[in-house]
Amino acid sequence: MITTPAPNAATEPDGRISYSVEDAAEAMGVGRSFLYLAIKNGELASLKLGKRRLLMRDDILTWLSTKRAV
Repeated sequence: MITTPAPNAATEPDGRISYSVEDAAEAMGVGRSFLYLAIKNGELASLKLGKRRLLMRDDILTWLSTKRAV
């Protein structure tokens, strides 16, 4: 029997690899406009698929790590 490992709750709560700007903003507790500004300024990478803009999970985590206060 083949089993797939369950997502790691600490790092992949829902197993998704991409998020809409709205979903990412909600997950981070910030506003959509804050993320759109980061995208516009080239700080946060995004993908445009048709009319949808997606943020890759790894790009979000990398961007957040640069915002960490010391």
